Amino acid sequence: MEASTTIRRMLAGNKIAVPSYQRAYSWDTPDEKSGRNTHTAPYYFGHFLFERRSNEEFYVIDGQQRLTTIVIFLSALFAKLKTRSLKAYRYNLPINQTKKLCSSLESLILRHRLVGTRADVTSRINDVFEGFTESNKSIDPIICRMKRLKKAEVSSEWWWAYWNDENLKASLKGKVNHSVAKYLLWKYEIHLGRSGTDGYLPPRFDSIISPELEHIAPLTEPDGKPHGYDDYDDVFKNQYLDCLGNYLLLSKSHNCKVGNRPFAEKRETYKHTAQQREIQRMVPATGVWNKETIERRQDKIVQFILETF
Repeated sequence: MEASTTIRRMLAGNKIAVPSYQRAYSWDTPDEKSGRNTHTAPYYFGHFLFERRSNEEFYVIDGQQRLTTIVIFLSALFAKLKTRSLKAYRYNLPINQTKKLCSSLESLILRHRLVGTRADVTSRINDVFEGFTESNKSIDPIICRMKRLKKAEVSSEWWWAYWNDENLKASLKGKVNHSVAKYLLWKYEIHLGRSGTDGYLPPRFDSIISPELEHIAPLTEPDGKPHGYDDYDDVFKNQYLDCLGNYLLLSKSHNCKVGNRPFAEKRETYKHTAQQREIQRMVPATGVWNKETIERRQDKIVQFILETF
């Protein structure tokens, strides 16, 4: 076990037992109230002392009261979320239906965030969710409603069409909120990584340490030419630099290293993820990262988003 770690890492994969000589658990009401204070920053739980019994089994020697309280709190929190969150979990739907329902909700939330309309999305789905009860567990009406929102035509169903494919595609043309863009590129990474890799788990978002959004062609033109990027004319700067086709998900340390370097130097470092390797395939070592290439990558990512969400 690491000397400095988090509760999550400490509990993951480890069996922690309380030896018989430890005193019984005791935490009175005043302590409980003080424990409910809101902490907006990482909270320091103090030192824990363990006796290693095997590679993954430990006796807690010091900190048993705090650790037990943490486990009780997490168990209660999970039970509360399970009771009050998605009805799918409360009604014990099959996992494939739960995943389908969650994917539909994810799609609608993402579309709402990207399109940026002030239209009230809840009023479009309230009735089908109210009809989803323990005695009527079919998710079909919800799925059908989600599909309607995606495919509605402005000319005939304008009230439903705020989140349709046409508006989603339009929202992806220019600058995308960076938090949303990072999420989309992570999903795109999973998509690329799954191609021809049956039997392997998809990458996790935390597999990229401190992920940041890199502009492949930098926002500021590098000094010296040739630098491997298109001419920094008004069209390139206004329409191509800040778009999904020019975004790349990198770790913070990787992003700091490449900075405003020429494209050939950046390209040489793009070896760690599927989308980095895709860029290497799109442009040869002596090639130029230009408008046409950005458009081609933009089209691929947008098509993936339309098919997925």
